[in-house]
Amino acid sequence: MLDEVQQDPLGGVEWFDGLVRNAQKDRSFDGRDGGKGQVVRLSDIPDLAVGHSPKPPSLGHQRPHTVAYEVDGTDGAAGTASYIDATGVSRAVDMRVPWTFVMASPELSFSSGVTASADGSALACRVVIDGAVRLQQQGPSVVDCQVPVS
Repeated sequence: MLDEVQQDPLGGVEWFDGLVRNAQKDRSFDGRDGGKGQVVRLSDIPDLAVGHSPKPPSLGHQRPHTVAYEVDGTDGAAGTASYIDATGVSRAVDMRVPWTFVMASPELSFSSGVTASADGSALACRVVIDGAVRLQQQGPSVVDCQVPVS
């Protein structure tokens, strides 16, 4: 195989079996190489682009959104609230005003909302996301607050 090695006369780099190798010559050889007067040792040329690149940045940790649904109106008024929970499922509950439901969702974006009704009571609903009021509505006996979270 060494017969197939070709030396680059300018750079001391040899091509051997398709791989670039660094030729380091040992000049202390005693001449038993058939009169060539040198021995060639082959070692890999380090590729600075491989294994020396910095680690990619980490994505960090996802912060969950805190969502609060609030229904307000005449204190003690009975009614029904329908809301979307953290898994995206619609839930219906009997409630008395004032009513609040708080949840945390690990999703980056999702739909959130609450619809409430109560006989004979003016109502207001609010959707509070991460401490900020995103939507507030009022109605005579029915209110609807729907907000996409992202």
